[in-house]
Amino acid sequence: MIRIDTNFLGKINAFADPTNPYGSTANQNRLNSQGISLTYQTNPVTKISKLIVEFSQDVTYYLSTLDELVITAKVEDIIGNETEVTTNYHLIYS
Repeated sequence: MIRIDTNFLGKINAFADPTNPYGSTANQNRLNSQGISLTYQTNPVTKISKLIVEFSQDVTYYLSTLDELVITAKVEDIIGNETEVTTNYHLIYS
């Protein structure tokens, strides 16, 4: 599961299921109503999936007011071992 926490957006939960990145209809409705959509792109050769998070114009404007975006991802392997990874992005606009 991936969580993106900001004061305006709240928590964005994405699940590692390429057929259903939202995990539930309630989560999908909540995110879509905030202008956030989730999809996966899977490389047909390597079978590696990439999560795509798209933001509406309003959300993009809000993100443009931030200096930094922090994304925390909790990754779980097939036997249940969890690792949490936090990445800080410094946003630069031109």
